[in-house]
Amino acid sequence: MLIGIPVEETVLANEQVEDGKGWRSGANIERRKLKQWFLKITDYAEEMLQETDTLEGWPERVRVMQKNWIGRSEGMEFDFNFKKGEPPISVFTTRPDTIMGVTFLAISGDHPIALDLEKENKTIKAFLKDINSIKLSEADLAKQEKLGIDTGLKAHHPFSKKEIPIWIANFVLSGYGSGALMGVPAHDERDYEFAKKYGLEIKQVIKGTSNKTIEEGAILEKNELINSNEFDGLSFDKAFEQIDKKAKKLKCGQKQINYRLRDWGFRDNDTGVLLFQQ
Repeated sequence: MLIGIPVEETVLANEQVEDGKGWRSGANIERRKLKQWFLKITDYAEEMLQETDTLEGWPERVRVMQKNWIGRSEGMEFDFNFKKGEPPISVFTTRPDTIMGVTFLAISGDHPIALDLEKENKTIKAFLKDINSIKLSEADLAKQEKLGIDTGLKAHHPFSKKEIPIWIANFVLSGYGSGALMGVPAHDERDYEFAKKYGLEIKQVIKGTSNKTIEEGAILEKNELINSNEFDGLSFDKAFEQIDKKAKKLKCGQKQINYRLRDWGFRDNDTGVLLFQQ
């Protein structure tokens, strides 16, 4: 899925979109699925990460920038079933210890589920048009008001099988992971803000280490698990191992390493930019 301007026939980076318009001409943007060539540099993510420590003469700040660009994260991927016959919604998290605190799923505006719903639901179509008209960079999204719309669909929690709502949210990036996130309001500041705004359940599953209560905000510390059934009383590391074992047994999840790094789009012409043509 690419962002571009039909009148210019060029593709734009997220950072080149301002209020739903291209930075150069001010024309409205569109999103399209286009065939393109990629250099599969993600196959070398770990090798590149390790090599940054051997670079001679490179300033430390540049090495840090490179490591952040590659963005290695260790965690787990969970599958949430939502409709019989449909593939599950896969989500990656670095905090598998909070799995029992999931109270909603959030998907990006260009997730396949959102695009299917857009065809039939005028309210969702209008919402997607609105969120696509704002700046799209990760830094911009972090500062913006968290907005969402309930799809009316329900997913099943991989362990408890409890039904949880699926929302489309403006803070979910399609370019990272699967374009879906598990919402854990009690232990994530962004999810907490979103849940408070839309009246979603907030379930605490990690014991706090300070005097802060869940009514005052998200508890971010890694600590002993509570309200998590057989995982109660476990530390982060022990919970990680036990949750991984159960997920494998139920065939609903596994340990995974994710990278922020994406494959490199390869120019298919000599103009320097990918052409935005059908």
